[in-house]
Amino acid sequence: MNGDLAQLLERFPRARIAAIGTVLGGAIAALNIFTGLSFPFVLANGFIDSLLSFAVWWMILVAAGIALAAASAQTARRVGERQIEDLFE
Repeated sequence: MNGDLAQLLERFPRARIAAIGTVLGGAIAALNIFTGLSFPFVLANGFIDSLLSFAVWWMILVAAGIALAAASAQTARRVGERQIEDLFE
């Protein structure tokens, strides 16, 4: 029984990170699918330029999504800490 609990506690953080990454990736893709598939090609002058523009467009979207998720997680942690501190005052 203790071995099962230890394995569960060992796997839980990795599963949580995977779930957060999946939701974040799905949200980024869902919100930007139409502009991300058309706008980079509209701005480009040639085939190679369009592929480069497409890659850069999606790299920037992913970086922005990760930054936003990190900032919101940090804010949520700070709010949670304040609420805990308020309980003990």
